[in-house]
Amino acid sequence: MLGGLAITGAATVAVGPAIGGLLVGSLGRTRATFWINIPVAAVALILALAGIARDPERVRSGSPRALASRIDPLGMVGFGGSLTALMIFLSGLPRPDWPALAAALVPAALLVGWELRAAHPFLDVRLLASNGALTRTYARNGLTLMGTYVILYGLTQWLEAARGLSAYQAGLALMPMGVLTAVTARMVSKRTGVRRPLTVCAVLLLVGAVAVLFVGSGTPMAVVVAVSAVFGLTSGTGTVANQTVLYQEAPAATVGTAPGLLHTFGYIGSIASAAITGTAFHSSVDDSGLHLIAWVLVVISALVLVMTVFDRQLAKADRRHAN
Repeated sequence: MLGGLAITGAATVAVGPAIGGLLVGSLGRTRATFWINIPVAAVALILALAGIARDPERVRSGSPRALASRIDPLGMVGFGGSLTALMIFLSGLPRPDWPALAAALVPAALLVGWELRAAHPFLDVRLLASNGALTRTYARNGLTLMGTYVILYGLTQWLEAARGLSAYQAGLALMPMGVLTAVTARMVSKRTGVRRPLTVCAVLLLVGAVAVLFVGSGTPMAVVVAVSAVFGLTSGTGTVANQTVLYQEAPAATVGTAPGLLHTFGYIGSIASAAITGTAFHSSVDDSGLHLIAWVLVVISALVLVMTVFDRQLAKADRRHAN
């Protein structure tokens, strides 16, 4: 099931850049890419209404105060506000917006204090502090996706500016990356172990980062596509394996909410990757900016590799599952 979900997500990554490039190329503006969300959302709504069974009995929330305690609206507002301010700060780099950073850190500190007292916290700080294996999984997933997205975003801009490709051609060039993500996710989903796939994921991420250091304007297009494909293997392997570790380590009471936090860390990684790309290409989109991205990616991949190799809990999880 996890493999199927990962394959579905990978399929959208595979076709997304091509569809986005086609819309931009045909309609002449980036805003046109958002129009695709309208028919997609409509189809998703129809499928949800038709395919999801009704709840056997209606959950009664009780009083408004009881409902507020269950969903923790203050936690939602604090988390959303701090994350939005952080996104504004990162998007402004390399010109730091210090008030935005302060607006992110202050609500984050207040959020931690509130969530420690909340009966049903939106962000379970206690769980993050007490369950090191789960917290490491969140961090490892966020860093891995940061590395994947920094290539997806950075390479797309570089192909258009430095290689002269159209938006549609750049999207097509990155389709093998998405296809390999889906294929790899399917293969990894059939395995029961997690330590070996995660180690392979970290090694591939490092290999891909080093390979980007040797990519330039004169590099044959086939080589560029092959290098991007390495990150497709990384994404498919890491996504499924990290999800598997999540369900192995999350307490039964949190198994419904823990995946949401995993995706949140992935989104933070995506936001950070956009900041890295914007910083590297702030003056011009050229080979030197691409190589700066590669060096940052080397550091990220080395950190992911260390976190994986020295995580004893992964080996214990494999032995526990085998028995």
